[in-house]
Amino acid sequence: MAKKITIAEQYAEVEKFLRENGKVAMADFINERAELHSKRNGSKSTKPTKAQVENEGIKTNIVNEMVEGEKYSVTEMLSKLPCCEGLTNQKVSALVRQLVAEGELVRTEEKGKAYFTLA
Repeated sequence: MAKKITIAEQYAEVEKFLRENGKVAMADFINERAELHSKRNGSKSTKPTKAQVENEGIKTNIVNEMVEGEKYSVTEMLSKLPCCEGLTNQKVSALVRQLVAEGELVRTEEKGKAYFTLA
């Protein structure tokens, strides 16, 4: 399958074609449009969203509230850890999965059930 051509590459090709055929004014216009497009795409914020900031706080609390050496299932975290109160099983599971990927928690499995301990 052929490589997909980006919009920036398409603008560059059109501009090149116009310049080669003596259409300098049109080529300048296309160049301006290409610059506007790159500015618009380049200005996207890399700032974390409100939910991401909240999740980072919850993850920090999970690690701080866990007892060293104790195994927790996600269900046990919901009942034992104050920071997980009011959260869904799915949300805690997703946050714990991120903590495992970050190396903060270790996942073990016993009889098909996942348990998590501090790393």
